[in-house]
Amino acid sequence: MLDAVLLVMLNLVFIYLLVSLMEKRVHKFYRNKYGAQIEDFKSVINSIKNFEFDKIPEPQRNNDTVYNDLLIVTASYLKAYLALDNSKNQLVEFSMRNKALIKTYIDVLNSLKLSTAKFKDVGGESEAEIVNVINKIDESVRELSK
Repeated sequence: MLDAVLLVMLNLVFIYLLVSLMEKRVHKFYRNKYGAQIEDFKSVINSIKNFEFDKIPEPQRNNDTVYNDLLIVTASYLKAYLALDNSKNQLVEFSMRNKALIKTYIDVLNSLKLSTAKFKDVGGESEAEIVNVINKIDESVRELSK
């Protein structure tokens, strides 16, 4: 009976060593074929999902592996993302300046309308021109206020 238990224990140790060696061989195979372990790929993908680009390693030169290609694509994505973010910020700033410019232009038009309204009762052809100018100013203010 003791011999059977010892034989089973010896077989279990042998199987454990065999599985351990196979696992090391698989890891070495992945590293040679793809350039990194599965955990490295998962780490990069999780960093991309969480927008934690500072945790992603830099790609290496003259390294033609799948993992390095993933790092190159990720670095390119980061550069494009930062460029788009910068463009968005510039558009927002431009829009705010444009709104301020339009507001100033409306204020100028309203001031011009008030100063022109003083000459409204001069009579004749001048009055028609002044009314025409005031109507154009009102129309511009309505268009700009939309």
